[in-house]
Amino acid sequence: MENWMDYFKPYIVDRGCSLFLDDAVQGLQKTSDGYNAHVIGGQVYEVEISFEHGQLVSMWCECPYAQEMNHCKHMAAVLFAISELDSHPALEGKDVSLAQLLDKLTVEQLRAVVLELAQEDRELANRLQLRFSSQLTSQQVENVKKEIRDLGLPFEDRRMGYIEYRQTRDYERAVTKAMAQYLQPLLDRCEYANFLAISDAFYHQICRQELDDSNGTTGSLLYRLAGYWQHLVTVAPDKIVQELLDWCLEQLSGYEVAEDLLMEFVETEFQEKYFLEQKLTYFQAVLQAIEGGDKSSWSWKFRRDRFALLCYRLLVQLGSSEADLLTFQANHWEVAGLRKLAIAQAVANQHLDRAVHLLQESKRLDAQYRGLVSDYSQQLRDIYRSQGQDDKVREELLEMIFSAGDTDLELVEELRDYVSREE
Repeated sequence: MENWMDYFKPYIVDRGCSLFLDDAVQGLQKTSDGYNAHVIGGQVYEVEISFEHGQLVSMWCECPYAQEMNHCKHMAAVLFAISELDSHPALEGKDVSLAQLLDKLTVEQLRAVVLELAQEDRELANRLQLRFSSQLTSQQVENVKKEIRDLGLPFEDRRMGYIEYRQTRDYERAVTKAMAQYLQPLLDRCEYANFLAISDAFYHQICRQELDDSNGTTGSLLYRLAGYWQHLVTVAPDKIVQELLDWCLEQLSGYEVAEDLLMEFVETEFQEKYFLEQKLTYFQAVLQAIEGGDKSSWSWKFRRDRFALLCYRLLVQLGSSEADLLTFQANHWEVAGLRKLAIAQAVANQHLDRAVHLLQESKRLDAQYRGLVSDYSQQLRDIYRSQGQDDKVREELLEMIFSAGDTDLELVEELRDYVSREE
């Protein structure tokens, strides 16, 4: 079966996994074109999954969310159940006899069996403690963290300690399942400090795991983890949210593979004023360090521009005065993104003379970046055209074609309107 998880939003997959692990999928039956089942939650919903030549072709659920043309957690739960059935076909049909056998056991016998299994299976022991303990002890948290650190071992090549491409999907499913087992219950039980500790273990495991990342496994798992962080931000007290922000800022100087996701998460979340002020202070310090650092690095300009734009957006969010914003732009005028904002504002306010001045200056400052120069020329062409300055329109078209190397044939056709037949 194809990777059906791609059809769902990550948090829907996580909730579906939780339903599946809680045995909410009941009465799974094979039909002529797929499977149907009932999923038990707050209510009981019927789910139908259809396949054609082994490919997923349609899903249906009677819940309100699915009726609005969405793929729901109940569908995901049934697909988890089908995936397990496909992985262990020999087990099909044995659930009833097992249930009958368990019915015959006494409480003492069941307790003895569960204890024996838990002593042999660390994952089972951790799940039992997480589900039935009133609150995890520090030792139980360490046990869970140890299991998380070892999540990649079953999928690694024994000689190289590396997960090959063909194993990455199974590894991703294992980590996704573990996140649903350990993180969601902690959120549900408001064990936020333990959530942060175990989330940290997941983060480091995902970032450190060596694997063939051709299909984006690492990014996909980090995105799922960020979904749990988003949930935490919405339900936890400010003290915990502050700890999460502190943790995120600390990690920004760590794994390069996670920097983009962390930057996006920090920027989009933590919108209260005191968090915005903290982020601004932090990123201004980072920007200052970058500007005083090694400018020969290939990534120096990218990082400087990125953090300068982030600081500017934070200043805007905090309601800084126009004078302060202009001062910040002037102090970082080499950042093309800041000049683009100034150009856009000048055009929006119909201050076209200023816009032309900024565009001409930007062409000079960014002369080595042909793509940027072409963009500036296009904007100048549009302004000159609106003003009826045909000679200047012609100049910009010629520059785009012959200097900036823009190969758009439409520009050549447009140039015909501004040159003589001889030219």
